[in-house]
Amino acid sequence: MLRPVLGSSVILSALACTSISIELPADSGDGGPTVGEAATLPGTAPATCPAPDDLYDPDCIVRYEIELDREDWAKMERVHDETAANCGATDWGKFRAWYPATLTYGAESLDVGFRLKGNPCSLRVGGKMQFRVDLDYADASAEFHGLSSLNLEAAPYDPTWMKNTLASSVFADADVLAPRANFATLHVNGSYYGLFENIEQINGSFVENHFDDDSGNLYWFIWNGHYGSLESNEEQADTSDWDEMEALANATPASVSLEEFTARIPEIVDVTQLIRTFAAEAVMPQTDGVWAGSANCYMYHDPLGCSGAGCFVYLPWDLDSAFTEPDCPGCEALPPTIDADPFTFITGRGPAAHWRVWDLLMEVPAWRQQFIDEIASVLDAAYVPEVLVERHQAWMEAVRPELEADPHVDLESWEREHAEIDSTIVAREAWLREWLAR
Repeated sequence: MLRPVLGSSVILSALACTSISIELPADSGDGGPTVGEAATLPGTAPATCPAPDDLYDPDCIVRYEIELDREDWAKMERVHDETAANCGATDWGKFRAWYPATLTYGAESLDVGFRLKGNPCSLRVGGKMQFRVDLDYADASAEFHGLSSLNLEAAPYDPTWMKNTLASSVFADADVLAPRANFATLHVNGSYYGLFENIEQINGSFVENHFDDDSGNLYWFIWNGHYGSLESNEEQADTSDWDEMEALANATPASVSLEEFTARIPEIVDVTQLIRTFAAEAVMPQTDGVWAGSANCYMYHDPLGCSGAGCFVYLPWDLDSAFTEPDCPGCEALPPTIDADPFTFITGRGPAAHWRVWDLLMEVPAWRQQFIDEIASVLDAAYVPEVLVERHQAWMEAVRPELEADPHVDLESWEREHAEIDSTIVAREAWLREWLAR
């Protein structure tokens, strides 16, 4: 069973140093958020709070300090640039090698593992590196604020360095479970390295923190390979739950009728949650998600899901291609996002094909209509341009001082990309309203 999602209508009101009164989504009281009472939104940067107990506290730009051997740091820089220069020959063992380090967070210090992360073919020589921090690297039983890893992202193809965080707020307002995110500064060996999106990693800790029963299977969804990579319970290696879902979809309609699929799939997947989540992906749009025919998500087989019978829950992931097209080699050929049709849009990335389960769900008139209804609901609850643009601009002002000190930032490009997000949000909402009225 999912624990309640805390929407931005609640968490953002605490951010204000100087506040603006605007309309924010309020809880309708029946489990779904609706547009409602006025709330406050940050007008300036939040007060300094570099080490809150909740590492994803939206009030704060958190501060992480890493100390590691200077030769190891130089090696990481060298491996990053070698990989960026020749990504087709990536040595994954070198690129993802862990280095022993010490993390300092406020008054706390912890021995950790520290490594590079990212898509090798998106890296730029001399560009900003991205990192994973393994919090139980030195001690498998270590607990650090309920987390086992940190994910510090500054994707080169997202020059806003804010899409994950903004998309996460849309999911929260839409009452959809997704990784939380805020912003973090990273200091390495005593020197400021830069600003990052501080993204909650989907792993065993995530499941423990967000579900009442964490004993189920967690899969990283490799859609283009038509299988899920088991990320928990590896010793048992029992993937019969996943196999059942894939077998049912792949057998329809050759040996399983659509009627039988319609009867059986709600026992395997939380269809209502999937439709709601895909509606949120379609509204933004999240062009690198499974809704768009790409490959990014996790799925958790919640033992308490579907009224206690147990079923799969879809978890969005890798949201740095939301809202606008990513800035990457070849991405200029990707389809535009403003008029991305919720039923037919296919991204040019990953498998560039819809997931079979989703295609079959959309053949059922009742679920197809439910998807349309959820798009309207998400628009009302989580994609009000006045709210989202104000939130976005407030966050820009909050991180601007850190970015001005970040040697990896082209502020002119950063401003331009953010302006495009604002104009896209306004145009996308208008286009979807017209689409709903057809």
